[in-house]
Amino acid sequence: MINLLKRKFALSDKGAKDMIIAIIAVVASNLALMFPVSLLYMFTGDYINGENLSAKIPFYAVGIIICLVLILITTIWQYNATFFATYIESGTRRISLAEKLRKLPLSFFAKRDLADLTSTIMSDSEALEHAGSHQIPQYYGSIISTLIICVGLFFFHWKMAIAAVWVVPISLIIVLTSKRVQNHFTRKQVAAKIDLNEGVQEFIETSRDLKSNNAENEYLDGLVNYPLSKANGLPASSSS
Repeated sequence: MINLLKRKFALSDKGAKDMIIAIIAVVASNLALMFPVSLLYMFTGDYINGENLSAKIPFYAVGIIICLVLILITTIWQYNATFFATYIESGTRRISLAEKLRKLPLSFFAKRDLADLTSTIMSDSEALEHAGSHQIPQYYGSIISTLIICVGLFFFHWKMAIAAVWVVPISLIIVLTSKRVQNHFTRKQVAAKIDLNEGVQEFIETSRDLKSNNAENEYLDGLVNYPLSKANGLPASSSS
């Protein structure tokens, strides 16, 4: 499991272990949010059945306090396990990349587009950082907690379970079918970023000539409009 996470998300050993802990924390946080629902279900059942609610006030009061404490503890745990651990791992990843680049021969950089290389390193590091803190633990944690809740509901009340989970397969179908469209626009976005970085680098190198020919503003307009129009699949009014 650790090796799989390391390969898939470019993690260190500690980062992979922290990712597993983050997933467990998300599961615990999601399950803690189900306790108030269970308490509400019990209260509704007692009310419908004509139970003496006044005699059960201490029970529900203690139940509310326990729910709040569990939610607070699991939320803090999830926050620390996802955000703090991810940012530490992101720093480790960036240092590792810098060390790797430092040891490469100059011929490597001569054969590569520096704008493309810079954009790839910075964008990918930022994307992995955001995914590690906002997406990956929540995604796997939601799947695990949903399965646990579904199994529990089927044992408790199968009709209620069907009513609650019938939307899950439909949601998965929508997500899977939209993945190709998302990848298409992601590739366009990456290409636009590379063009923008190349334009900025070219502008810095030729700024003296552009200023001497009063073409600085025209160049900047094309630099801004071209990557945006390319990312949206529209024809550009001007280009760099």
